[in-house]
Amino acid sequence: MKIYHWLINSDEGFSPGKISQSGFNYSEENRTKGFKEHEWLSGGIIIHYKKNLILKNYYPYKFHRSYCEDVLHSLILRKKGIKLLKYFEASASTEMSGSIVIKSELIKTVKHFYSEFLIRQYIVRKFKFSKVRLIIYYLILFLRILIKLIK
Repeated sequence: MKIYHWLINSDEGFSPGKISQSGFNYSEENRTKGFKEHEWLSGGIIIHYKKNLILKNYYPYKFHRSYCEDVLHSLILRKKGIKLLKYFEASASTEMSGSIVIKSELIKTVKHFYSEFLIRQYIVRKFKFSKVRLIIYYLILFLRILIKLIK
């Protein structure tokens, strides 16, 4: 795992609460009390003051569902100078990319995979992350999915 995290995030490696150089967001779920400043917050737990509410539609794609909108939203807020604090006693959950693949849902999985890749590619371009590290992240993710399908 150290090599994997180095590939997608350079010498910083695994960085809980941060966004890697590949544009992938690291979650920090091992703490249970208090709060900490993060670079990314799960979309279900962002609370706004009226003055920092984003009213413009910042999401460039029209999918049937949103992909990585919380990462994009967090980056826009941070670019505006807004600190993001995670309160560990609150909870939110997200579907992990490529975590469950059933052979009968292969086409659906590939469509989700591609849609998520498009938005992450947009995030990498817009916020100047590493496109090479993003491709490495998705190649490894794709290989994990293939291995699960073969088993």
